[in-house]
Amino acid sequence: MVDDPTVVFIDVKILNPGQYEPTIIVALRLGKEGALNPNERFELTFSDDTIPRNFKTAWLGALLLALQKTEIYSPLIICTRTPLLAQLLITKRLDAENDMANPAFSLLNAAIAQLNEWTQKVQFKHILHNLASVNSDSPLHESEIDTTPDIMFYNPGILLRTGTQRLFSRILKMKYTSPYRKSSFVNVERVRDTISEVANHTPSNAAIWKAIRSRTFPVKIRDLLWKCFHNTFRVGEFWDHIENLEKLGECPICKVPETLEHSMLSCSAPEREMIWLLTEQLWSMKFEAWPKITWGLVLGSNLMRFQTKNGKPMPHKERLFSILLSTAWYTIWNMRVERRIRTPGKQFEVSEIHNRWLKTINGILQRERILTDKLKFGSLGIDKQVVLNTWSGLLLDEDSLPDDWLKERGVLVGILPMKLGVG
Repeated sequence: MVDDPTVVFIDVKILNPGQYEPTIIVALRLGKEGALNPNERFELTFSDDTIPRNFKTAWLGALLLALQKTEIYSPLIICTRTPLLAQLLITKRLDAENDMANPAFSLLNAAIAQLNEWTQKVQFKHILHNLASVNSDSPLHESEIDTTPDIMFYNPGILLRTGTQRLFSRILKMKYTSPYRKSSFVNVERVRDTISEVANHTPSNAAIWKAIRSRTFPVKIRDLLWKCFHNTFRVGEFWDHIENLEKLGECPICKVPETLEHSMLSCSAPEREMIWLLTEQLWSMKFEAWPKITWGLVLGSNLMRFQTKNGKPMPHKERLFSILLSTAWYTIWNMRVERRIRTPGKQFEVSEIHNRWLKTINGILQRERILTDKLKFGSLGIDKQVVLNTWSGLLLDEDSLPDDWLKERGVLVGILPMKLGVG
């Protein structure tokens, strides 16, 4: 005689999504139909700390927790408000269990192995009214999910016919552990601490690395960002252990060890000081209170967040800030390279510094105008309203321009060039 099925209601909520360590809260209510146990709440962690905490892994973890709390000899009905589990484990199971490059692959394997071990029928039911609630007043318990599957009930690999060259390449790369780079780790932590302090949100590692690949930046700036994170430039300590070249590690102007941070933020070089003043001047044409610039903010400029007094996000202000900040230190770095390497000892005139920065920022503006041509650039293009919102209020003779000035020739930022020879 088959027992009455056990019914399990599952509810999941992720607190602080997108943060460094989001919290997964799971609510379970299980028992026989008509005789359900009280609502229980758990804070989930995984024994495998490489598993990301997102929507998919939260539901798979909740399913594993529910299976661990139920007898395997009983028929089971899993009730959820999302069809995700049914898709992963039934309708799209072949695709899911052969996607070895998925960061949640080990968790999915553990869930499939647990279901394979089940001796009775298991059903997934999509419901509208959930009897389990993460917002209940029931006590919150901690629960670590063991993601190690029973080797008798899971497939150790994937089907060869389901793979592609791209998938196999990704799998091979996953087998090699990325080398630990102290400089990269320190810079990531500095960005996280800075953004947490000034913008009141704590970005994850993935969010930080993704931010430097943003199409808001031209390719050259993205490349410079990546190299700054990994400290690949031959500055400062790089020269300490090279005989007869130790002097190259010292800033010739300030007579202190030269670092990227020093070159960008504290060096007495006239180009550094003037470019930051020009950047702040352009910013003040549209907004007040230019933030205090730190090295963490330079590297994490695309993670900065601004809000109105009512708490409403200001994406155009965030975008302008990342553009101005990145353009400033990109120009400072190029001029530093010219002064130290291409033409050692060169002194820049005030007019040259002013005009070079102005040419760079106007070049960024022209790039954005061109990229609004969706017919030409397709998915790589930029929405024209985004560009209008970002740059409006900063343009030269803007009152004489039409509302949609993207197709107008000679659109420049509202700072005039300086006559050569000044300074």
